[in-house]
Amino acid sequence: MDGRQPLAALAAATGDALRQARAWQAFHAWPASNGHGPAHLRFGFDWAERPGGGRWGGVEWRVERRWVQVEHFGVRLSVERTDGGALHTTLAYDAAAIPAEGAARLLRRFAALLGAAVADPSARADTLPLLDAAERADALGSAAPATFAADEPLHRRFERQAARTPHAVAVTSGDARLTYGELETRANRLGRYLRACGVGPEARVGLCVEPEV
Repeated sequence: MDGRQPLAALAAATGDALRQARAWQAFHAWPASNGHGPAHLRFGFDWAERPGGGRWGGVEWRVERRWVQVEHFGVRLSVERTDGGALHTTLAYDAAAIPAEGAARLLRRFAALLGAAVADPSARADTLPLLDAAERADALGSAAPATFAADEPLHRRFERQAARTPHAVAVTSGDARLTYGELETRANRLGRYLRACGVGPEARVGLCVEPEV
């Protein structure tokens, strides 16, 4: 899949792949276990057109979906569209593998992605947001932007941020990451070492380090 394409184009390509896969689904053998933890969850998605109901002979009716089945997916997102164009979304999940808040977060991200795609159908899929405003603010560590004095040195600003959000992630490199508190500890350790070597204010210091955390 090419993330530079609009989401509609990716959805169409996925639909074609699914239609081809259905011809062979009877030959697929499911693994015995769904695994443990989010990293091993299998995600499923299904789409259906559902009659919205009507009136016949003075009787109003509507279609309700009820089923009992063996579920092969740890998480399944089902979307149904009625005759009136309304979308009904259901998220079924394995409560032993994912908490309720995690399932709710998935729905919020799906809604944010879908809303952005509808607002700009020509937007590239890899530019569409997955976080809503509240979740984005939480990920950044603060609901309000930080303010700094114009003449405040950069290292003082960092110290203030480390004191405010010591457990927030400050640096990532591959699978490794450092929080603001951990990075502050390392910076102070390096500063003490340089002072012990005779380095003082305004002195220039060259560093040769590996490009990793």
